[in-house]
Amino acid sequence: MIDYTWNLFYEGIKKWSGTESNRRHGDFQSPALPTELPDHVLSKDYTYLFDRGNMSIKKILVPLLFYFILFFTESYGADIHPPDDWRFFHRRGLKQFNARMYDYSHDSMVKALEKNPLSYESANILAKIALIKKERHRAIDYFEKSLSIKDEQPDVHNSLGLLLEYYGKSDEACSHFKRGYELDKKNLQVMINYSRFLRKKGENEEADRLFNLCHKSAISSSSPLVEQGKQISKERPGDAESFFKKAIELNPAHTEAYTALANLYRQEKKYDKSAEVMEKLKEVNTDYAPAYFYLGNLYYNTHLERERRKYWIFLAIKNIEEGLRREPDNEDNLFHLAAIYRHIGKREKAAELEKRGVELMKKREQSSR
Repeated sequence: MIDYTWNLFYEGIKKWSGTESNRRHGDFQSPALPTELPDHVLSKDYTYLFDRGNMSIKKILVPLLFYFILFFTESYGADIHPPDDWRFFHRRGLKQFNARMYDYSHDSMVKALEKNPLSYESANILAKIALIKKERHRAIDYFEKSLSIKDEQPDVHNSLGLLLEYYGKSDEACSHFKRGYELDKKNLQVMINYSRFLRKKGENEEADRLFNLCHKSAISSSSPLVEQGKQISKERPGDAESFFKKAIELNPAHTEAYTALANLYRQEKKYDKSAEVMEKLKEVNTDYAPAYFYLGNLYYNTHLERERRKYWIFLAIKNIEEGLRREPDNEDNLFHLAAIYRHIGKREKAAELEKRGVELMKKREQSSR
């Protein structure tokens, strides 16, 4: 349509140019002079100038103008005569959300929800926008509204459970994780969160069952990624990081993936990120002693912030002691903890731990004979 209109316009200019040129020649030309101008003079009429700019204008300005009108109408100006169908506003809001135009998306989704109070999809997008803006209470309100419309949404139950956990509402959070698991027993994110809360409640047997089920369900997908990441961790740490993160996303119970990512960050001297990964692993499985020992070593030996040295020593002691509660016969960490206590002047405590470590060594030697 654009090319057809353009060609009509072009032909009109061309005809006008030729007619106007001949009219001027007729007005001012002497009968003794030739009736046609030379080609080098004729070539300087409007048609020549128009030909020079024709292709460049068509290729640049027209597509840009068309795109601008289309985008502006779709994202901003379509509300001049809005249709009554709520889906119009939801579709527009979704496009704006994907383009990270969160304020515009918010307005569109609010209109969609006003026109259709049963639009749980719009409520979910509004909750996500609230989370992006760190408006957690508002996100809770929208997620609860969405579930009041349609309860059968395991991912929404999971998201709401995490928010309620953030505010210390453990019982409500657990009920949402439980409901999400009931709705979709193959949803690994729901499964791992429900497992965490069962462990907090002391239901370790069921918590272990779910954790191991989560691990088994996705190990075939996550394990190759971990191995690939390890192979390239020295030469291409950025790519290795992506492999480890993807493995954790696919299998949130893959403890080796967390450790590999923490080791990578430690290798790159990103100690705060390394600690963050292992703290996450502690959340996923609170009974996993190696995570506590790892953090104890990291907090004591890497000097994250020298001005807060006492604080990091405190965290190191706390984590190693927590790990020893889960693995009381771990000789290496008994001696490590003893060394930390000796360093801070608590020699009696250090001697007690060293004695326990020596006794364990003797038992191990006797059993090996």
